[in-house]
Amino acid sequence: MSRKAEDAGAQPAKHSKANLLQSKRFTPQQKDYLRALLQDGETYSVSEAEQLLQKYLKQEAK
Repeated sequence: MSRKAEDAGAQPAKHSKANLLQSKRFTPQQKDYLRALLQDGETYSVSEAEQLLQKYLKQEAK
């Protein structure tokens, strides 16, 4: 089986809230939002965290 075929079926890596907040992937402002959006004790892939952030930022202010 080729490497690409193995990667295609692989699940994305999951990270804790603390690990995502320590990541250099997000800006300090994004980390502030993620601190409020992510639940303690849950794990998220980077793409899941980005989706939650984008969904929050695109919602209309009340």
